[in-house]
Amino acid sequence: RHDRWVNGAAWNEDESFILTWSGNNVRTWDTVSGEERLRLSHGGDVDGAAWKEDESLIVTLRGSNVRVWDTVGGEERLRLSHEGVVGGAVWNEDESLILTWSDDGTARVWDADSGDECLRLNHDGLVNGAAWNGGESLILTWSGDGTVRIWDATTGGILFTLTGDGTPVELAQWSQDERQIRLVTQGGFVGSF
Repeated sequence: RHDRWVNGAAWNEDESFILTWSGNNVRTWDTVSGEERLRLSHGGDVDGAAWKEDESLIVTLRGSNVRVWDTVGGEERLRLSHEGVVGGAVWNEDESLILTWSDDGTARVWDADSGDECLRLNHDGLVNGAAWNGGESLILTWSGDGTVRIWDATTGGILFTLTGDGTPVELAQWSQDERQIRLVTQGGFVGSF
């Protein structure tokens, strides 16, 4: 049981554990017994958390920091930092890289073993989200600067910039065949390019 509001929860792959975050704590729970299995403490309120696919690690978000934790002993493995509040973090398919985005105007790619920054992708406003394409050769970012950008995931070069109605882009996503980008702006524009 948490002492404060639970801000989020996520099942593991086989639904034998639940990951929850509340206040400055992230916890894992056995879904059969209800017992707490692991508690990770931050210095303040946790904004989000997610399992690594193989469940050996957990990524947590708080302010400008992303932390990666070992799920067996609860030791912090990595601390990745932005200059602004981090909006999210995702692993790539083989879980060798972590993609993060922030209101500091950047999305960044990090080496998941060393914590080294591999790429920095710059916008002129806060970055609202980021995603790899299926082959992980491209990265899609969307921003409060009113643009959606497609980046080369190896070099960090901008390949395309898309603009909706000039208002902040709230959501962008690859179409299923990855031949189009769908976007939604704060101004109510919904479109595909």
